[in-house]
Amino acid sequence: MLMASWSMATTTASDFTLDEQTFQSEMAALDQLEQELSAPTFTATSSNNTVLFAQHGLQQSAFGLGDMEWGPFAWGFCCWPVGFFVVAINSNKSKNEKLSFWIGAAVSVVFSAIGSSSAGS
Repeated sequence: MLMASWSMATTTASDFTLDEQTFQSEMAALDQLEQELSAPTFTATSSNNTVLFAQHGLQQSAFGLGDMEWGPFAWGFCCWPVGFFVVAINSNKSKNEKLSFWIGAAVSVVFSAIGSSSAGS
């Protein structure tokens, strides 16, 4: 009897009617959102920021996550004493490689501090 009442409740005609006007208004809102999200590109935003920095006499940092060199980062994170000789004082390494090493070493120090403070609790 419970199954029969459940099946009758789900087969009413009002469950399957479509309000065309509500559907069109919701789709228009989604179309507008899609246009807003796809319109600005990262390149346009980046060039606008460069112009803004130049207007105010500021220098924009050129290092980003895309510039990260993961090998030197690993030297700094995993074994910074050896990495110091392999990366930091090596004149053949680029500025991005050296900065990646120092970022890796700093992340290692932060994680070690967090680990030691939570271990003591």
